[in-house]
Amino acid sequence: MPEIILIIYLAFFAFIIFFMISIINFMKRKTQNDELIIIKIEELIDKLPGKDS
Repeated sequence: MPEIILIIYLAFFAFIIFFMISIINFMKRKTQNDELIIIKIEELIDKLPGKDS
């Protein structure tokens, strides 16, 4: 019986570690995508007519 509890315990921690790695990778991709969006928005603002620059 204790073996089953140990397996469940290890599976739970493996899931937590997997979940944390997934969150870290998601946040890295989100940061890169946000930077690209900001660049594109700045390009669109530069192309607007009547810009005071």
